[in-house]
Amino acid sequence: FFLWLWCQNLPVSSQHLYRHLKARGVLVLSGHHFFAPLGNDPWPHRQQCLRLSYCQPWEKIKQGMDILARELQAIYR
Repeated sequence: FFLWLWCQNLPVSSQHLYRHLKARGVLVLSGHHFFAPLGNDPWPHRQQCLRLSYCQPWEKIKQGMDILARELQAIYR
């Protein structure tokens, strides 16, 4: 139904990436919604994950993944 994508050392927050992808028509969920804080430790992993659903026709998934790949390439440059 869904899978997790960890973008190690993501230079922006997963919320920021979510907004960019949404503007391009790709809906994902920012990982920060699913990770409870660990005390005072900000734990960067929670801002480096996206939850992706794969309950769409294959062509829609491929289109979304192509857009996601281009966005990540641009962000990591």
